[in-house]
Amino acid sequence: MSEIGKSDICTGRGAVLRGYPLKEGERRKLRDAFLKFEEVSGGGHTEATKELAEFHLHGIGCKMDLKKAK
Repeated sequence: MSEIGKSDICTGRGAVLRGYPLKEGERRKLRDAFLKFEEVSGGGHTEATKELAEFHLHGIGCKMDLKKAK
């Protein structure tokens, strides 16, 4: 998995929320971030679980899933 920087995630997430199209590399970074949050969240990390919910809510790095966003 590639190295993911916090600024990369914030910038990409902000672009998605504003409706801007993402380049393939940006989408891949967000997908990598989603997978990492999913992994860490499963271990009980509260902040990762909150981030994961945001990703599900807005379909960032995954398909939008309102049930999983709760």
